[in-house]
Amino acid sequence: MSWLFGSANRRTPTGQSDIRAARDRQISNLKARVPGLQLKSTDNSLNEVQITAPDGAKVVLRVFLPTKFPSDRPVLQLLSPVTHPWVNTYMQVVGHPDLHGWDGTNPPLIGDIVAAVIQEFGRSNGGVTTSGRDQASTVWGGPIAEQPSGFSGAPPAAGAFGLGNPPVCHPASGATGGAASAKGYTNMASTAQRTGGELQTRRRRPPVHHTPIPDIPDTFSELQGLSTEKLNRLLGDESARQALLLGMTNVMRMKDLRTDVLKGNVETARLTVAKQDAASVLREEGEKIKAELKALQTSYEDKARGGGKNMGGTADQMILKRVKHASKMADTSSERVATDFLEKRVPTQDFLDEFLKERQRYHMLAAKIECMKRDIRF
Repeated sequence: MSWLFGSANRRTPTGQSDIRAARDRQISNLKARVPGLQLKSTDNSLNEVQITAPDGAKVVLRVFLPTKFPSDRPVLQLLSPVTHPWVNTYMQVVGHPDLHGWDGTNPPLIGDIVAAVIQEFGRSNGGVTTSGRDQASTVWGGPIAEQPSGFSGAPPAAGAFGLGNPPVCHPASGATGGAASAKGYTNMASTAQRTGGELQTRRRRPPVHHTPIPDIPDTFSELQGLSTEKLNRLLGDESARQALLLGMTNVMRMKDLRTDVLKGNVETARLTVAKQDAASVLREEGEKIKAELKALQTSYEDKARGGGKNMGGTADQMILKRVKHASKMADTSSERVATDFLEKRVPTQDFLDEFLKERQRYHMLAAKIECMKRDIRF
C-alpha cells in the first residue's frame, strides 16, 4: 500500500537552499570527475563531453540534469548510435547500477557515474564487453561468485527496455541455484551465435544522427554588431533579411540536424524493407502460436466446466465454479472502490474500510480456490 500512503522514511530537503546546495555539489563533482566537459546552458542543466564508443568511434555524451535533480534521475543521452548492454534503443545510458536504481533521497554522485560509464565503454571490445561473464560482473558490481542464486548471466536485449525500464537481471525460468546459472549461460551462448552477424553489421554501419540539437541563444551575434540604420534597412529588404537569416550559425546547425534526421529516416526505411521477409515469417509463427493457445484455452474451459456442455460436473467442480465467480466479483468490487477514491468520489476513511474488506475477501477466496484444486486434483 506504499503507492497510497507514500514511504514513511522518505526524506526531502527542508527548503530551496538545501536543494540548490545539493545540486551545486553534484555539478561540482561532475566538473571535477569529467575532464573536457562542455557547458551548454547557463543553469548547468545541460552538459556535453566527447567520449570514445566501444567500437573506437568518437561520440558525444549529453548529461541532462532535470529541474528537480538530484531528487529526479539525470539523463545520459548519446548523440550517435552505440551498441552496448548499458545503452537502450533510445541511445540513453540506463545500465549503470546507480542510474537504474536511482535513489533521490540519497543520490549517488553524477560525476562518478559519468566517469564509470566512460571507463566501461573504454573497457569494451567491439561494441560489447569481452565476455558474458564480464557483463554479469560489471552489472552486479562484483565477481561471478557474488551473484545472486538463479542469475541467468545473459543481459537483456537492447530493445527490451525503455527510458523508465532499465535492464534488470532475471533468474532463469524453471530453475534455481546452480542449475539456473548453467541454463542462463547456455542460453547466452546460443543467443550470441545467432545474433553475432547482426551485431557485426550494426557496428560497421556509420553513424547517421551526429549533429547536436542547437540551443536557442539569448542574443544573436550576427545582429549585435549592426547599427540601427542597417537593422531598419533589413526590415524593408526581404532578400537581405533572408540571406542574413540563412547565414546564422543556429539556423545552419538546424538545417544540418534536419538533414541528419532525413538520412536517419531513409536508413530506417531501408532496414525495415530489408527485414520484411523475416517479419512475415515471424508473423505467421505468431498466428500459429495464437491458434494453439486458443485451442488450449478452449480445452481448459471445457475441463473447468466439468468435461464439456454435455457432461454434468461433480459437486466439487460446481462449488469451485461458484467460488471462482465470488472471487472475481470481490476483485471487481475492490477495483471499483479504488477507482471511486482516485476520482475523489468517496472520502479516505470510507475507501479504506471498503477496499480492505473487499481485498481481504478476494485473497481468502483465492486461497480457497487453490486448496480445492489441490484436493480434487483439478
